[in-house]
Amino acid sequence: REITSALVWPQAAYLHFGVKRVWSLGEYTQWADLCAALATLGLEVTLWPFKGKKYPTASSYEPHRLVYTDYNGVHAGKGAGVLPPPDKTWLLDTFGTDGTVVQHDFFGRISPLTEYPLHRFLTLVPGYSSRNTFLGVAAVAQSSDRGSSLPPRRWQCVLWSKVHPWLAESNGFPAYHWKLLREYTKYCKVIATVDSKDTYQTAELIRNCCPDVEIREVQSPKDFQELLLGSAVYVGVGEPLIAPSCFEALSLGTHVVQPRFPEPRQLKNKPITQNWTSQHPFLEQVPEPYAFTVDPLDFEALATTFRTLRHAFDSIYTEERPVSFTDKALREFYMSGEYPGREEFSISGFLKRVAGTVTKTRTLDAADWDWERGDHPQQLPLRAFKK
Repeated sequence: REITSALVWPQAAYLHFGVKRVWSLGEYTQWADLCAALATLGLEVTLWPFKGKKYPTASSYEPHRLVYTDYNGVHAGKGAGVLPPPDKTWLLDTFGTDGTVVQHDFFGRISPLTEYPLHRFLTLVPGYSSRNTFLGVAAVAQSSDRGSSLPPRRWQCVLWSKVHPWLAESNGFPAYHWKLLREYTKYCKVIATVDSKDTYQTAELIRNCCPDVEIREVQSPKDFQELLLGSAVYVGVGEPLIAPSCFEALSLGTHVVQPRFPEPRQLKNKPITQNWTSQHPFLEQVPEPYAFTVDPLDFEALATTFRTLRHAFDSIYTEERPVSFTDKALREFYMSGEYPGREEFSISGFLKRVAGTVTKTRTLDAADWDWERGDHPQQLPLRAFKK
């Protein structure tokens, strides 16, 4: 069976174009990577254009064997009287939908969302909601034209994220966010690339809590990649959750440090009830010395982490140290971004996962709702019970 074309309808992204509040750049990245991957795999990609409240009709879907949309697309389709066809539709869903939130008007497991079984929801995090399908993003791989030479790096850190409302307790966030940033500045120079015009006044928040941080404007993709490539560590303060830029940093041979939450968090207003334990749960599976998940309240342990990082960095970048003493795996990390688990967010890994959605697109049957029949059968469509 050949699937030669796909309709891509990123309705949530369309609804958030031009807004001034924080919204996940990771989701924009995921949509862009998806379109690029489908085209790379040889499919003709039709991007449904932004047309206000003009949504796809039955005739819009008919030529395509594959559809990608999101929660907003389903609700818009319901309002227009034409749902995205469940048999050929996948839903991009950042945090995951584990099926435990049933009664909610927007993302509850009620009609029409139960027309789409849980495995058709594509998440940004691997393994976090096992009933969903992991899609992720394609982290930017290091340029192959560097050969066997190490890229020049400085002992400096780059701050994760472009906006930081969480640095102000007055915004309702705990103090450990800004205190952790201040601790980072004790061990390395920290560079923040921020939107100086954002409504949270991030630049001012950083100056107030951590005047030693060097503030730069948002960089072009190329310049930001060069900044990461020339730095030793990418540091997070606990927000934003699951932003994929940490894997771009790792793929460029830059260490990542993130905080573990002082207490596990259940996210509000999300279709999942699992507790979150850190800024990016998958980073917890990347071993040291590539990535570190730290206790933001234990400054002594944080000092030990940075001593370990500095030792690793100096073992490769200090000329006085004989080459025979260098760690080959660490050198390979700095040179080409190789680290355990890299495949999950690599370009090749992403292409394989997108190809998997293509090959697994088929007419749904009752087995696709097996778990849900035992949990909330009254909410499921009739076809979930047909054998």
